[in-house]
Amino acid sequence: MADIDKVLKAYIVLRDKLDTIKKRQKEELADLEEKQAKLLAFLQKKLEEFGSDSLKVNGVGTVFKAKKSSIKIADKKEFSAWLMQQIEAQGADALGILTLSANKTSVLDYMDEHEDALPPGISYTTWIEAQVRRDTK
Repeated sequence: MADIDKVLKAYIVLRDKLDTIKKRQKEELADLEEKQAKLLAFLQKKLEEFGSDSLKVNGVGTVFKAKKSSIKIADKKEFSAWLMQQIEAQGADALGILTLSANKTSVLDYMDEHEDALPPGISYTTWIEAQVRRDTK
């Protein structure tokens, strides 16, 4: 048991060190990212002031405008109703608009309600792994 005690203690010490480094790193990155965002905002303002799509500084680099986009479902009910209409009209081809993934909680609920049967097309894997909990004494 002495070996297990040593290994368990060493594991907890390493986990704590990793947590400390990750927390510090997250804070440092947040600070750097904030500074970087301010610099980029300044450069974007200069692009707008000069009415330019790009500005080049020889030997340093180029700042340029790039169109970005974001797509989110703003109204789940409205989108779902529209999607159902598309599926009725086009069949499964209409699903190309989605990034499909199964909701773990919903699948587990389905399994509870259907004697561990999975919804069609879903696979479910479990495994056992060792985990460590700190003694709270």
